[in-house]
Amino acid sequence: MLTKEQREEILAAYVARHGGYSAGGFFEEVQTTGPSHPAYEWFEWDVRNGWREHNLFLARQFVIGLTVKIVPGHLGEDRSISVAVTAPMVLSPMSGRNHGGGYVLMSEEHLDELCRQGATALGSWLTRYRSALEFAGGSPSGVARIIKTLELASSRMEGRKVAVNSSAAQEAAI
Repeated sequence: MLTKEQREEILAAYVARHGGYSAGGFFEEVQTTGPSHPAYEWFEWDVRNGWREHNLFLARQFVIGLTVKIVPGHLGEDRSISVAVTAPMVLSPMSGRNHGGGYVLMSEEHLDELCRQGATALGSWLTRYRSALEFAGGSPSGVARIIKTLELASSRMEGRKVAVNSSAAQEAAI
């Protein structure tokens, strides 16, 4: 497989030749050039595998934008706050991604995972766009506070899950 550096070199050469990047144009160039193109191995040329991959892509696209409303039993430390949240209808837990994973139907028990993934995604966003934010006069500290809020919420919810599971195990042992 091509390394990031190799892909960057190939892209820079393509942009120099064409004055910009078009995914369709790039693919056509690779296809027309054939195996001698440095990016040839990046693509799937077996039509049967390509068909399957394309349909998997479409299946993933099928769930994008679908939402579900969740009313957690309690969010506040004093258990008095109940807030309805609209969340993605399905979630791909990080823990299952290395061995096939898949999606789970979103429920209250997955809100900690959603917060964790949100914190990670915002951290990645901040790494990529910090300079743009600062150029526009914004402060990265606001985004950093949101990341911290999500991380704390995830930890609190995960802690509650562990406590509930421990209680259930103790009751089952009695």
